[in-house]
Amino acid sequence: MSRIPIDSVFNGKLYDYQHTAVEAILKHDNGILWASTAFGKTVVAANIISSRNVSTLIIVNSIQLIEQWEEKLKIFLETNKNTIGRLGGGKKKVSNIIDIATMQTLNKIDDLDNILNNYGQIIIDECHHIAAFTFEKIMKAAKSKYILGLTATPNRKDKYDKIITMPISWEGVLEQYAGRLQRMYEGKNIVKIYDYIDNNVPILVKMYNKRLKGYKNLDYNINENAGVQYEFDNV
Repeated sequence: MSRIPIDSVFNGKLYDYQHTAVEAILKHDNGILWASTAFGKTVVAANIISSRNVSTLIIVNSIQLIEQWEEKLKIFLETNKNTIGRLGGGKKKVSNIIDIATMQTLNKIDDLDNILNNYGQIIIDECHHIAAFTFEKIMKAAKSKYILGLTATPNRKDKYDKIITMPISWEGVLEQYAGRLQRMYEGKNIVKIYDYIDNNVPILVKMYNKRLKGYKNLDYNINENAGVQYEFDNV
């Protein structure tokens, strides 16, 4: 799908870790932002919308999320009046500029291809739902140049999570939480982090080795303890 230009300006300020995520996402047409609930994924998405400035469809899984997205976008995006439309909960008032729709409503539309053709970008909130067959049907009909998934829990119980795998996976959760621990408070002079793994599970060891790099980047010292347990502090 070719770009459909829109006029929007980001009206907020990103934290450093959010800025890092935005930079990584903009390097790819497709991707997933995997981050905790407190990360501010909606704010990052608003910045992505203003950076790419193409017509965008945001797909959510409930009416409540439509309302939350609409509220956040009105705060963080400076756009023309009536730019943000919605499709769901009995309402069909789309702008073809920035629209928010529920997966359930889209799945009931007969001319879904024509609807999706209006958007140069699709953002899927809680994209771990994408592996559900109804959601998969929607995504197969999409012809957008840009597709971005947002999730805090990419792994599914039904083991279909491989369907949602794309080039980008946010690895800044450690930096977010371990970095917050370093904030200064009266009487606070040391931070210790205990990181436990089962070293008999290769994937856990691999993830642990990645975390080691994160600790080092945050200037934590790594203290060996009996060759099995490691203690991290920033003294």
